[in-house]
Amino acid sequence: MKKIIVIASYILLFLTVSYYQKANSTPEQDSDKGDVFYDQKDYKQAFHWYKKSAEQGNADAQFLLGDMYGKGLGVLKDFKQAILWFKKSTDQGNSLAQLSLGMMYHHGLGTLKDDKQAVHWYQESADQGNASAQYNLGTMYGEGRGVLRDAEQATHWYQKAADQGLAIAQYNLGTLYSNGRGVIKDDKQAVFWLKLSAEQGHAEAQFNLGVTYDNGRGVPEDNKQAFHWYQKSANRGYAQAQFNLGTMYNNGNGVLKDEKQAVFWFEKAAEQDLALAQYSLGGMYINGSGVQKDMRQAKKWIKKAHDNNYPEALKIWEDFELWKY
Repeated sequence: MKKIIVIASYILLFLTVSYYQKANSTPEQDSDKGDVFYDQKDYKQAFHWYKKSAEQGNADAQFLLGDMYGKGLGVLKDFKQAILWFKKSTDQGNSLAQLSLGMMYHHGLGTLKDDKQAVHWYQESADQGNASAQYNLGTMYGEGRGVLRDAEQATHWYQKAADQGLAIAQYNLGTLYSNGRGVIKDDKQAVFWLKLSAEQGHAEAQFNLGVTYDNGRGVPEDNKQAFHWYQKSANRGYAQAQFNLGTMYNNGNGVLKDEKQAVFWFEKAAEQDLALAQYSLGGMYINGSGVQKDMRQAKKWIKKAHDNNYPEALKIWEDFELWKY
C-alpha cells in the first residue's frame, strides 16, 4: 500500500511540475511553439502562441503576429493591428518589422500612404543588413519617392542587396550597368549581374541575358545561348521572351527552324497582349506558316495588334482586305 502511495505521489509531483513549467513558459518558448504550429499550417494555434509571446514583449513574436494580421492567417485580416504590432517590434529594433512597416506606409495599408515614412523604415532595416529593405530603398532613390531621386544612391543600395544574393537587386544592378545610370556603363558587369539573377530564375534577367547574347553585348554573340535564356524566360511566362523564342524558331537562329513552334510561342505572347506577337501570329495565319491558312484568325490577331497601336497592322489589314472576313 505504501508503494502505491509513493508512486502516486511521484506522479502528482510530475504533473504539478509539468503544469508549472507550461504555465511559466518563457516568451521565447511560446514563440517557438508558434513556429511549430505555423509550419504545420495550423494558423489559429500559431496565432495563439505568437500572441502570448508578443504580449510578453518578444520582438520576433510581435513581428510574426503583425504578419499574421497583415495576411489574415489564423485571424481576420486587419492592417491596423498589423501596424500596431510591427511598431511594437520596431521599438526593439526588429529589422523584419521595420521592413514590413515601411511596406505598409509605401502601399498605404492600414494607414495613409507616406513615402517619407516608408523610406525612413526601409533605411532603418537596410542599415541592419536586410536585403529586401536595401532593394526597396534603392528603388525609392531610383524613382525619387519620399527622397530626392539619386541614381548613385539607388546603385549603392542595389549593390548591397545584390551582394547578399537577392535576385531582383542583381537584375536591377545589371540593368543600371547596361544603361550607365548611377554607374559607369559596363556591359561585362551588366552580364555578370544579369547572369547571377537569371541563374536564380528571374524571368526578366533571363530575357535580358538572352538579349546580350543575341546582340553580343558584354559577351561574344551566341545564338544558342540567346535561345537557351529566352526559353527559360519564356517558360516562366515572360511575353517578350516568348516572342523572341518564336522568332528564333521561325528564322532557325540558334535552333532548327520549326514554324509550328514559332506559332506556339507567338500565340503565348499574343495572348498576353504583346502587339508585335499578335501581328506576327496574324502573318503566320495569312501565309499558312506552321498553321493552316485561316483569314479569320488572321483578321482577329491583326485587329488586336492594330488596337494595341502596332503601326504595321493597318497596312496588312488593308493590303489583305481583312475586313471581308
